[in-house]
Amino acid sequence: MEFLRILSEYGVVGLVSLFIVSVFLKVLMKDYKWRLSAFVDSIATPDETNQKDAELRYHPFFTSAHYKIVAEIPTLDLCPSKPVKQQMFRDLIIIYVKNMINTCSDIIENDMSDWSGSKWANETCKDVNKMVTSFQNMAIDAGIPREALLKFLKWHYPTLEMLYEYIGIFGNSKLYADNVIRTNTFLLTMNLLMVTTLGDAERSLREINGEIGGKLYKGNVIEH
Repeated sequence: MEFLRILSEYGVVGLVSLFIVSVFLKVLMKDYKWRLSAFVDSIATPDETNQKDAELRYHPFFTSAHYKIVAEIPTLDLCPSKPVKQQMFRDLIIIYVKNMINTCSDIIENDMSDWSGSKWANETCKDVNKMVTSFQNMAIDAGIPREALLKFLKWHYPTLEMLYEYIGIFGNSKLYADNVIRTNTFLLTMNLLMVTTLGDAERSLREINGEIGGKLYKGNVIEH
């Protein structure tokens, strides 16, 4: 009935005009619904890559490492009867953990989105190499006696070799869907490495007898 009324009152021109307007409104509404849907989706489902990157930045490794530097390592009971020697080894461990934090922070900032697993492994191994070199330089600059540093590295190198092996496994294994997951697992491994580092420091401390006794550390004489 509406169709006949429009035809009688406005003729064919009116009918055609009504058709054009109705088509335009349908297209407009369709576009509006699509844009609204896209907007809602962008709010409801955050970008997966950004979410994964955020997970790396707030990985438990960083919380654990900072806690060890602030609370755990400064109170380590290594050799209370020799306070200077004990402080020297506490400082040595703190320097190492700080280098671990810096290295892991650099690793998670890498754009590894288009890296193959083998490239991820190679780049991560390079970063670990830099970590060890930086640690040695910082320890020497801090006044850590070379004898103490060498004893620590003697105990710690097998742990580092194991870390390199794990990096190779993470890079070549098909169990890891992407490099973010590989990095997440690497950070978990570094968390365990910190625990091993404390043990390596204690063992190297027990091995050092008179090699550093009588030397100065921060203006104080290291006990025999």
